[in-house]
Amino acid sequence: MPAPDTCIGSWHYQRSIYDTHSYKTVRQVVQMLVDIVSKNGNLLLSIPLRGDGTIDPDELKFLQGMAAWMSVNEEAIFATRPWTLYGEGFIKAKAGGFSEGERRYSAHDFRFTTKGKTLYATALNWPDNGRFTVRTLASNAPGIAGKVTSVVLLGSPEKLAWTQTADGLVVTAPAQKPCDHAFVLKIEGIDLAASTPSPPPPVPPTPIEAAADGTFTLPADTADLLGTLHVQDGTQTNIGFWGNSADTASWKVRFDVPGTYAVTAQTAAGDAATTLAIDAGVGISTTLSVPDTHDWNAFRTISGGTLTVPAGVRVITARPADPATWHAVNLATVTLRKVS
Repeated sequence: MPAPDTCIGSWHYQRSIYDTHSYKTVRQVVQMLVDIVSKNGNLLLSIPLRGDGTIDPDELKFLQGMAAWMSVNEEAIFATRPWTLYGEGFIKAKAGGFSEGERRYSAHDFRFTTKGKTLYATALNWPDNGRFTVRTLASNAPGIAGKVTSVVLLGSPEKLAWTQTADGLVVTAPAQKPCDHAFVLKIEGIDLAASTPSPPPPVPPTPIEAAADGTFTLPADTADLLGTLHVQDGTQTNIGFWGNSADTASWKVRFDVPGTYAVTAQTAAGDAATTLAIDAGVGISTTLSVPDTHDWNAFRTISGGTLTVPAGVRVITARPADPATWHAVNLATVTLRKVS
């Protein structure tokens, strides 16, 4: 594979990207790097300089974030070799000519690298259910020689509970994440040279389900984004600088029983106040007044009305309430809390 290159902003310094905090996020670049290295590639990364040769505060924060991730996980990147199989999982990508695409990775997505007799399986998201499952390493998987003897999560001091089952190598995640963005399992025992694994069938994303108290939390990084929207890091991961009134964000949600839900959201707006609508289907909608927080990272929890939703899988959509009066917003989460 050739050495792809990318820039966190424009290929020359562009002040407007800094003003709107629109650089690529550390998460985007870490996941891109892990994917490329698993396919025997290298990543050339450009950080554009200002006219005086310096970098701006957002670029410095980006580099500090990359350095923090690499300090924990570099052994799964540097001096590694690809495996016979580059990875497993299911992703949704935003297509387009001359576009790197916005990939929506889940904890089902793994990328493999090797070093000597060690296999590294990098999960491209943290598992909500508290378990990593590497399905390529199932106990009955064809083409796998040897058995797993040791599993370590890079950066974590905890001894992990794990088992190799017919579903895959199932690893209980520790309570504390060792880093952000992507998470490396260091696996010993597989005869890498003798193994000829086949990719397991992809696992499509499942609808979001309620927490034990009946609350649904819809985070930015699990949304289906329509239009020009992208996810960025800040004080909170968010759908960043949502300025196009034609764009929408949506989540597929499973309601086991009908109910009425109070709607809140975490938003920041650096320019002006505006109004956000949350829909659960035709005729099921409420609005939330988004205040001007005067800072794109000053998130505030705002309350709207309620949604009365029938049982079943529904698509919850966030959209501008009035395109004519819409102003840019950063949206971190939408929460539905059951009231009846």
